[in-house]
Amino acid sequence: MILAGLVILSYYLNDKFSKKNALNGSILKCKPGSVGQCFGGSILGFLLIGGMWAILYLIYPFDIIRNPVSKIVPVMDIVSYSLGNTLEELLFRGFLLLASVRLFGKTGAVLFVSILFGLFHLPGFGLTKEGLSMAVTTFTMSLLFIAVIYYTGSIWPAVTLHITLNLILHTLGFDGAGQGIFRIELAASDVNGLFSL
Repeated sequence: MILAGLVILSYYLNDKFSKKNALNGSILKCKPGSVGQCFGGSILGFLLIGGMWAILYLIYPFDIIRNPVSKIVPVMDIVSYSLGNTLEELLFRGFLLLASVRLFGKTGAVLFVSILFGLFHLPGFGLTKEGLSMAVTTFTMSLLFIAVIYYTGSIWPAVTLHITLNLILHTLGFDGAGQGIFRIELAASDVNGLFSL
């Protein structure tokens, strides 16, 4: 409930902030094509995961093995990722991106927000190989989310893309946490967390 309240508050503050500061808050609005764009965000998520797995398999062949200690709770995971990823998008690609464009210009804002997003995901890992992998991966994903926003003119396809990516990676066990339905065993060195968002 707290997370749902934060999402609603974040949307409200984003909208209010945009209007008060004469920023282009149109990305927050649901438009006639929003449902199709959101569906497209989910489809893009599935395609990206498939592509990443194919590339990873070509570089580091792996086996997909059923995880005997899976901690997946489908309803809770869907709610948690949906609310959490929506909040992240509203904070980083809503509030911060809108404010940063005015301060740094479009390119500067994209880089600034993406660096912050990468650093935001660092604390759980620290300055380790896994932590830097997580920061670089989330920086890159932030660039993708912003590209989706600029292409569609709406934050909502980026939200569904973010949710889809994280749900697939978490549920299937490819997020580096080792709690999914499956786990991967690499033939080469460990790259756990490489694709975690």
